[in-house]
Amino acid sequence: MTRTERMPADALAEEELASLNSPSGGRVRLAAMQSSCVSLVPRALGALRRTHPELEVTVTQAECPVSHGLLLNGEIELAVMCDVDAVDPAVEPETGRESLTIDIDPRLSRIPLLTDRRCVLLPADHPAAAQPFVSLADLAEERWVLESGRARFLAACREAGFTPRIAATVDDQLTLHHLVAHRIGLAVLNTLAVTAHTDPRVVTRPLTGFPVRHVFALLWPDARNIPAAALLRALSDATRPTADGVPGILPSAAAGQT
Repeated sequence: MTRTERMPADALAEEELASLNSPSGGRVRLAAMQSSCVSLVPRALGALRRTHPELEVTVTQAECPVSHGLLLNGEIELAVMCDVDAVDPAVEPETGRESLTIDIDPRLSRIPLLTDRRCVLLPADHPAAAQPFVSLADLAEERWVLESGRARFLAACREAGFTPRIAATVDDQLTLHHLVAHRIGLAVLNTLAVTAHTDPRVVTRPLTGFPVRHVFALLWPDARNIPAAALLRALSDATRPTADGVPGILPSAAAGQT
C-alpha cells in the first residue's frame, strides 16, 4: 500500500497545505521561456538554494503560450513569460504557424521583472563588431540565421528599407551561436539569451531602434502566500546587476528608456 493510499484525503490535504506554507520547504513548479532558462532562472535558483535549501523547484522550459496554459490548468505555480513576437501568416507564410500573441487571463497576476533588448550576433572580426551599437540599416546586405518567431525583426527590417536574406531558421539558441561562428549568417537574440554560449569567434552588439520586450512573472494571486512567493522574490532579485551582470538588461522601472 502506498503512502497516499494509507493517509486519509483530509490528512493529505492538511499536510500539503502545511508544506506550502512552510517558510523554507514545499514545492514550486515553474515554466519559463528558453532565454530565461539560460540566464535569469539559474541565477534565481542559485540564490534560492542558499536562502531556502528545503524548497523544491521543478523547471519546465516552454514557449509562453504553453506556460500560460499550464498555469491555467494548475500544472505549475509560476511562469516566466514575455511579450512574444506574433507570427503573421501574411509576412511569414512559409512557417505555417499560428500567432503567438497571448491574451493573458485577467484573473492572473502579472509581475514585471525586466525589459530585454534585442542584440545582433556577429563574427568577432566583422566590421560592425567595432561599434558599441549596431543599426539594422548597416546590415542590409548580410545573410541571417533567424528563429521561426521573427515578425518584429522582419518589420524592423522593412522600416530600415530592406528584406533580409535568410540563410537558416533555427530555434535552438546554442545552434544560432555556432552558425554565426561558422559564418553562415548573422543572428538576433534577446540579451537574456546571449549567455547561453560563449565563443571567442562571436560578439554581441545591441541593436538600435529595435523595440524592447517586457519579461514578467505570471501566477495566481493566492500563490503569493505559498513558496511561489520565495521564487518570485528570487527572480526579481536576479534582475539586479551583479559583478558578472548581463549587459543590456534593464529593470522594469526603466522600460521606457531605450
